[in-house]
Amino acid sequence: MFKINPYGSNYSNVNFRGNTKKTDTTQDVRAEISKLEEDLKYQMAHPPKGRDNIEWGYYEIGMDKIQAKIAELRKKCPVDRTNKEEVLMSRPSDYFRPQKADNIKGKGISFLPYVPQDSEALKKVTYRAVPVFTNARTIEEMNRIAERDGINIETVKFADDGEYHTAIKNIWHQGALDDRQGYFEIDKPAVVMKYGKYSADDEYVNNEWAAVNKDENNQIEDCAVVANSPDVAILQKSYVHEGGDRITGSDMHNWNGFPVHKDGRAPINAVAFDEPRVLNTLEGPIKTDVTMGDVEGYVYNNFKELKKQILKNKIVANPDDANSKAFVDLIKDGKDDEAIALLNKVTKETM
Repeated sequence: MFKINPYGSNYSNVNFRGNTKKTDTTQDVRAEISKLEEDLKYQMAHPPKGRDNIEWGYYEIGMDKIQAKIAELRKKCPVDRTNKEEVLMSRPSDYFRPQKADNIKGKGISFLPYVPQDSEALKKVTYRAVPVFTNARTIEEMNRIAERDGINIETVKFADDGEYHTAIKNIWHQGALDDRQGYFEIDKPAVVMKYGKYSADDEYVNNEWAAVNKDENNQIEDCAVVANSPDVAILQKSYVHEGGDRITGSDMHNWNGFPVHKDGRAPINAVAFDEPRVLNTLEGPIKTDVTMGDVEGYVYNNFKELKKQILKNKIVANPDDANSKAFVDLIKDGKDDEAIALLNKVTKETM
């Protein structure tokens, strides 16, 4: 049955019929929220020990009531996004503020992901996608379950706004630990793509971050965030299961993760501008004169990354795009300036 925290609130200002007694000051509201959050934390740490459905039902209803009262009080006293304790006790879906990204779908020159036909080669570009439990009751619970499932979600303060965000570290980013550009933000349903482990001493990784987050074998995981929400279904539209089956909504409940690889039929594109401009990606702003668009057209990356993906055969020419092969050939021949000029010309024609 639902437990009452002996050290927490006695619900003196709360009844569960939807009414809250008058509280006089912001301090009173904060105090009541704090008591309710303490109770919620206690309940989450003491779930029913058995499998009785009725007992679990009462348990869930009890926690729903606590969170309903917190939500009601939060209308008077919103979460202080600079206070980590308040952020951790927030419901993820209530706390998230999805980034509004620039979109270049259908513009510039398009490419296709390279998907090896050889089974052994395909294994090397097949990765594990682990769903993020964004339906957790609190961000703290979301992070804890993620850790159980082998992913390290951090609640980190970003330098540009001084607020706490949930994010996965880009291990290759050498900037400051609280730099937004050094993290892939989680602000909607998504998976964390696990690409493999590397030494914490690797010269190309963020060694300062790695020293704090390495495992017992001095290894760190290379991960990224791939959105998979109803409005930004990048995972479902650009990846497939082993064997080519489509990814479905039910896969987002497979908390242990599942192997996926790129869908060779899902085009991506690139554009170029006369001079660098600030573009908003799903992870935050970047400044660049060349950028790519994912399968949904949302911008990411720069010319260096575009070139790297072509030279490493990660992306190939799209046979349905007359300019695609010419651009790829120029890059492979080392004619970067000519390639950018072509991309710039096509961008102007298609923007």
